[in-house]
Amino acid sequence: MTGAVDIHAHVVPADFPRYACRHADHAWPSMCHVGCGHWHIMIRGNVFRTVSEASWDAARRIADMDAAGIAVQALSPMPELLSYWFEADDAVAMAEVVNGSVADMVDARPGRFVGLGMVPLQAPDRAVEVLQALMRDGRFRGIEIGTNVNGVPVGNERFALLFDLVQRRVSLSSLSSKWMACVRIGAASRMAVNQRKSALFICRSGGGRRHEMPLAADTR
Repeated sequence: MTGAVDIHAHVVPADFPRYACRHADHAWPSMCHVGCGHWHIMIRGNVFRTVSEASWDAARRIADMDAAGIAVQALSPMPELLSYWFEADDAVAMAEVVNGSVADMVDARPGRFVGLGMVPLQAPDRAVEVLQALMRDGRFRGIEIGTNVNGVPVGNERFALLFDLVQRRVSLSSLSSKWMACVRIGAASRMAVNQRKSALFICRSGGGRRHEMPLAADTR
């Protein structure tokens, strides 16, 4: 064991509840078992991504961590689940599902996992409510955010209240505007550029100084 801390450790729930039918056109995910410990994440009837049980199974993940010499993982949502393109009610519901999965894994091995949650940034008032609940929950140490919310950089003033609350607890994950529209994530080089641009925007707008926010940009 090296004592390494892995901050690039995404979580996917083992399953998603049936969509509550609030909106006719939705991209609510579901899971489909494909065997050998792997599952498809399905969106609108299409395979979006295939993941292993380590995405939600604490024991399986611990075994992988031990093999890699990792002491602790900061568990965060798979960025595609941040759901900034959802209507506010759906985004809050998704946050509840995903944050619950992160919390369950931390409960399973609190000495090996810490939680980074998600909030519905497209609805800043609702995001603040979700953030306040996470900050009262000892299983979470912060939140994961995208570099932009439907094209609006996270340094925009509309998110000021949330950052006033979160201060030092933000991990920055790259979400390109193009990916927002078509549910695809850009290449690693584009992700790194987006993260740097977002950090620069926050610094130029005074956000980095005002909120004392270290930006942990993992470009793997």
